[in-house]
Amino acid sequence: MKHSLKITSILICLFFLAQLIGLLIIYQDIKVEKTVSSTGQTIINVTHPETVFGERPDVKNFDALVLILISVGIGTGLILTIVKFGLKWVWKGLFFLAIFFSIGISLGTFLPALFAGLIAFILAILKAFKPNVFVHNLSEILVYSGIAVLFVPLFQPLWVFILLLIISVYDMFAVWKSKHMVKLAEFQIGTQAFSGLFIQSSKKISKRIVRRSRGTVNIKNKFVSTNKTGTAVVGGGDIAFPLLFAGSVMEFLILSGMGGLDALLRGTLISVFSTLALLGLFVWAKKGRYYPAMPFITGGCVLGYLITLFI
Repeated sequence: MKHSLKITSILICLFFLAQLIGLLIIYQDIKVEKTVSSTGQTIINVTHPETVFGERPDVKNFDALVLILISVGIGTGLILTIVKFGLKWVWKGLFFLAIFFSIGISLGTFLPALFAGLIAFILAILKAFKPNVFVHNLSEILVYSGIAVLFVPLFQPLWVFILLLIISVYDMFAVWKSKHMVKLAEFQIGTQAFSGLFIQSSKKISKRIVRRSRGTVNIKNKFVSTNKTGTAVVGGGDIAFPLLFAGSVMEFLILSGMGGLDALLRGTLISVFSTLALLGLFVWAKKGRYYPAMPFITGGCVLGYLITLFI
């Protein structure tokens, strides 16, 4: 197992909570309109209000896929440049802006824009410049909910599935081949501005003092204690992409005529299997090594979706 049972349990619970709350916020953002045609046929249309920061990008499916891939490429290049020159405060500033806008969009689905913006500003300040484990991880749930609210209306499930496949291949290359994803993660951890779930653990290790003199060994019942610090993380993309897929499936089912709560339950089932896939990775993985999570999570998403087709 990659982490202790306690750390693994916390990360898995936080991951699933992010998926579940994200789906609920996406569901809150969906507005269903039903009209009856002249032939008596019921027509279902789904709309989304503007976010607290304005309209979404005017792109759909393939164009939205290209937009996200270009954004990932530009973002990665920018952060690698920041890492190369050690521009920690530039990263902190960008991190603050990303948190502010994402949480603002998330809260704006059920709060007035002024209150959503104010709370998002306070959380972003704390998260970027006064971090602690509770604020960081709990606010992460709202961050990826906001990203999903922004992008779910732009996709049908097929296009998100294609996106998952592309990101999974990229994740394997970035972790196992180029290893630049490892550099990015280590840099973010060092700045305490990590994009994703982050838990730091400390383990006390005691060593017995052994003294040698003239061929003899003297062992004293005296111990020296040191603290060994470790980190356990789940990357931001590992949270956002499965939520985007589950949300797009939920919206597609509603458009197909399924009741909202039934569609929400099926979306949640996808989240359950993506969570189980992540748990499987943690159990299988070895300590001290980096692994790409997206191939495992994508497999869980696909399995969850296939099961929704038979219930």
